[in-house]
Amino acid sequence: MRPIGVTLVAYISCCGCDWARLGLFIVLYTGPTNQFVARASQGNAAERWMANIGHAAGIVIVVFAVVHALAGYGVLRRRNWGVC
Repeated sequence: MRPIGVTLVAYISCCGCDWARLGLFIVLYTGPTNQFVARASQGNAAERWMANIGHAAGIVIVVFAVVHALAGYGVLRRRNWGVC
């Protein structure tokens, strides 16, 4: 039987799915505010740069969330690779 602290940490780490949703939201969001800013800037260099930075940040968040969730699963299953 694993200690309760290990179980709690593992379940919290498995919440990486919430971070993955946030990252996907950042990458895929096309709401009214985003459309307004795109129209206001008329596709200038600053707007393209900020859009690229935003998409890159969202992708990085998704990658780290997946790694975090996998580590949480590894801790939950008491695997050595889950501790990294």
